[in-house]
Amino acid sequence: MCTTPKNQVIVFLVHTSNKETELSLVKRLDEAASKSRPGLACRLGSILRGNDMSAEEKTYLQKVLETPADDPARIPTTAITQALHQEGYQIGVAAVNRHRRRECRCYGMSPKFMED
Repeated sequence: MCTTPKNQVIVFLVHTSNKETELSLVKRLDEAASKSRPGLACRLGSILRGNDMSAEEKTYLQKVLETPADDPARIPTTAITQALHQEGYQIGVAAVNRHRRRECRCYGMSPKFMED
C-alpha cells in the first residue's frame, strides 16, 4: 500500500501461487470432469437423436448446422433456435452455438457420438 500526494490510498493486489491453491484447482477440475456426464448428448444432440423429428428433418437440420461460417447461405443460429422453438423444442441460442461449433458434449466427450 502507498499514498499519493493527495493522501489517496492505493492498494496493490498480488496473486501468489502456492501448492495448496494449485491442488485445489486440480481437485475442482477433476470434480467438474466427473460431473460432465460423458456419453450423453447435448440438448441439440438429443433432439437430433430423438424420435420427434422425421429422418428428413434431422438430415436437413444437420446440414444447416454444418454450413460453414463463411457461406453466404448460412442460416443464423438465432433463426435456427427460433424455428426449433416454433416446432415446440425448448433450446437456447447458446446450446445451438455450442453444438454448431462442436464444443458440446456430443463432440467434446465422445467425438464419434454424432456419427452413429
